[in-house]
Amino acid sequence: MKKKLLLLTTFLIATIAIIGVFNTKNPVKAVCASPSNELISYKITVPSNYYNGKKISSMVLHYGVNGWNNPKDVDMYVSTGNYSHGIPSTYNFNAIVKVRKGDTIDYCIKTITDGGVTSWNNNNGRNFSIVANESNVETIQYEIDWLAEENGIIVDSNSDVTLHYGTNGWNNPTDVKMELKDSYEYGGKQYTWYKAIVTVEEGTTINYCVKATTPNGIKWDNNNNSDYSVVANQSYIQ
Repeated sequence: MKKKLLLLTTFLIATIAIIGVFNTKNPVKAVCASPSNELISYKITVPSNYYNGKKISSMVLHYGVNGWNNPKDVDMYVSTGNYSHGIPSTYNFNAIVKVRKGDTIDYCIKTITDGGVTSWNNNNGRNFSIVANESNVETIQYEIDWLAEENGIIVDSNSDVTLHYGTNGWNNPTDVKMELKDSYEYGGKQYTWYKAIVTVEEGTTINYCVKATTPNGIKWDNNNNSDYSVVANQSYIQ
């Protein structure tokens, strides 16, 4: 009798387990790993074409994370490529955000046309969402050019020119030796160009100034104490 009860109990437990596994009306929910504390860069892209893109004055990414927490607005920038007869075949609007690895990015897009008309793309009221499991932002090379005479700095063949730069508000300041790019006379004036190529993540703001050793000592060009800045939206090397 005890053996029969034991066998019956085992059968019932096994049956319940099988029904639970294959019950499609109330499936077992998968447990996903929670977001980590590791910050990553993630790019949201809205593809367009040249003719439609040129009609847009600005585009804004409105986003939050993990159920619309901490909503923010980010201006989107244009990236182009693969030119043919002066017209790019790719004309995309992009925004790069910093989130934790594994975060769900909830977002919608605001567009303003050249005529001042505002419209929203919110996926028919459902909004968009994507899980940022890994960074999808490329590392690019960006060329910084500097014209010595533009700010009254006179250089010669013995001059050393250094690019002093940081990123996204002068983080991680670094010095890079600039190379002579071109030197020529035009209209009775001398033009001496230097260049430096830096490697950054796409969408990075490069903050910089320039130091030059000249026959008259060390000179700095810091844009009248305002420094220079440029957003490296896509690779740029001349």
